[in-house]
Amino acid sequence: MRASRTVQRMSVLAAVAALGVVATGQPAWAVEQTLKIGKYVFAHGGVINSGYTLYACDDRANGVGAVTEVRLNTGYTDNVRDPNGSASGCGQKNTSGSSYALQYRVCSGEACTGWARAY
Repeated sequence: MRASRTVQRMSVLAAVAALGVVATGQPAWAVEQTLKIGKYVFAHGGVINSGYTLYACDDRANGVGAVTEVRLNTGYTDNVRDPNGSASGCGQKNTSGSSYALQYRVCSGEACTGWARAY
């Protein structure tokens, strides 16, 4: 199951980047972090579509869930959760209006990655 999620993730990132080139003539950027404690991967998530789309993926069937949190250019924050736990698929959401992510982190329960640039 882990290999198929990795293939799915790479396909989504490639498709979004390609769409950005076609639509704007410039590449759309995408960034991702993985929350790993020791040898265990709990979640991954990131920002795609040049900061306008957030996603979160739960990688561990432990009942805790995954969330990607972002700090927006407007000074507000936003987040997206994986709605189906560790089952196939991830949570995804667009930012509102012209807001885009400047920083992001991935969390599962109380554990989070550090804040990272979303560009």
